[in-house]
Amino acid sequence: AALIVSFLMVYFFRNETFDIGYLVFLQNFYDEIKFFKVSWSLCVEEHFYLLFVVFAFITSGLSKNKVITSWLIVCLVPLALRIILGYNNYQEGFNFYATASIFRIDGIAMGAFFAYLINNYTIKYRGKFINNLVLLMTLISIGLWISGEPSYFKYTLGYFLFVLNAAMLMVSLYYSSPVKIGETIFVKQIALMAYSIYLTHAWVLNLFNIIHKKYSINDFIIVTSCLLIILVLGYLFYRSIEKPTINMRNNLLSKRNS
Repeated sequence: AALIVSFLMVYFFRNETFDIGYLVFLQNFYDEIKFFKVSWSLCVEEHFYLLFVVFAFITSGLSKNKVITSWLIVCLVPLALRIILGYNNYQEGFNFYATASIFRIDGIAMGAFFAYLINNYTIKYRGKFINNLVLLMTLISIGLWISGEPSYFKYTLGYFLFVLNAAMLMVSLYYSSPVKIGETIFVKQIALMAYSIYLTHAWVLNLFNIIHKKYSINDFIIVTSCLLIILVLGYLFYRSIEKPTINMRNNLLSKRNS
């Protein structure tokens, strides 16, 4: 649904033709993603899900230590490829060396690796110290990532450390007590429709970018209005597309299991 809307926009406004590669999640291997740019990460996820089945089958008969070694290799291969292949070719932005799954799959593999550790080993978690350390690392990582200039370090090891920190943050939250604000209706609703927000937020950003260039409007008003419309559009997409689809899937699964 999001792909259809995105294509219709560029068809009517830029007279672009449809690329069938989008139907099989190949656009993140292009030199340029001409429309629906946020879909690059969806491609990485889809490729990982397909490879995960093969990986799980291959490692199913191995010992836990060998499975861990295999996971480490999966997490480190994209880093090695960024260092070897991306060194002279990377440019800041959406291009093959920035979006192709072979360069970015460690972002999701790291989470699966930590999940395997949690589910197969008894981990002695040291509470507040680890939480504070991870929080500090998270703030530093986000700060450096947002403010730092494009660089070879940021593209190679920097990205690896960023996703490692993200995985550690997930582990920290997993072992932590629930945060009260996380139990509020607002936060729960945001969490439910997060995927819909991700799919649709770029449409709003593009619109407000055009408005901001044409008209002299206060930045606070622009940002506030943009955020509100992103939330409203995300909610509408969730209610009209995502939630009914999830219900349909659940009904099909329940019928199949019965």
